[in-house]
Amino acid sequence: MTQPSPTLDIRLIQGTVRFFRKRWKILLLLLIVLSAILVLLRGFYTVPTNQTGALFFMGRLVRDDVGSGIHFKLPRPIQNIELTNTSEVRRMTLSGQEGRLVPKVTGDENIIDVEIALQYRITDYARFLIGAEDWTLLMRLTVDAAMSELLAGMTVDEVLTTGKSQIQNDLRTLCQKHLDLYGSGLTVLAATLVAVQPPSAAARSFRAVADGRSEKAKKVNLAKAAKSRALSQARGTAERILGEAESEAEERIKSAEGDAARYLSILEEYNQAKKITKTNLFMDRMEEVLNRAQVILLDPRDGVDLNLFTPRQSKITTP
Repeated sequence: MTQPSPTLDIRLIQGTVRFFRKRWKILLLLLIVLSAILVLLRGFYTVPTNQTGALFFMGRLVRDDVGSGIHFKLPRPIQNIELTNTSEVRRMTLSGQEGRLVPKVTGDENIIDVEIALQYRITDYARFLIGAEDWTLLMRLTVDAAMSELLAGMTVDEVLTTGKSQIQNDLRTLCQKHLDLYGSGLTVLAATLVAVQPPSAAARSFRAVADGRSEKAKKVNLAKAAKSRALSQARGTAERILGEAESEAEERIKSAEGDAARYLSILEEYNQAKKITKTNLFMDRMEEVLNRAQVILLDPRDGVDLNLFTPRQSKITTP
């Protein structure tokens, strides 16, 4: 078996070197073209329909409204794209360690445990990207500070009973005020008190006080209802009596006016004919009396003794 000649290998190497020396420009151009093609292929990216892109050029934000579809960018680190869902409603719950409630101090120096749920979304993507390194942590600190500020101006009774809706509205407003001051690009949609209760060690005492207040309110409402019913009945009775009195007064007035009119008529007749008027009045009165009287006619010659009186009255005998 014959071995390859060293002279042949040298000639081959020399031929290869001469080939690259003659065509190095073409090879370099081909390498540049291939690199450009790879760069172009790697520069295309897709933004989903439910997300928005932010384009950075050498670390500086140049666009924050890259819409859905296929786009092109230069390779890293020249240009970089950040994608996120700006229409998504995000949720955050403020609670203590191991799911425990967060203790807070009220204005009357009582301790109350609370749990808060917050809903928010991104409204200014540029501020959201460059405003802070960890917006979740900043949001938690903001809610915690706002809740402490609100509870410091309220009593524990207000927090546990009538003040919940006011706390939720004020908490959303106050958190939004702080986030705008920080330039967060976030909008708070709702703040909800998931749980608000006294500490477990004092829960029984708080429940006893709450039951007492509830019983007091119940009795006050019952008393007000009884008072309302009594007033309604009294008003009805008063209106009925007043109506009857007015009706009777009207009847008496009409009767008196009629009597006065008859008297004036008789007086006028009397002034014109006194004797005739007297006779007529006498006859009218006697007719009225005799119509109601029972008349018994007796013969005086019979000597009948009729006792028409009671034993207490004197007896009259016929003559």
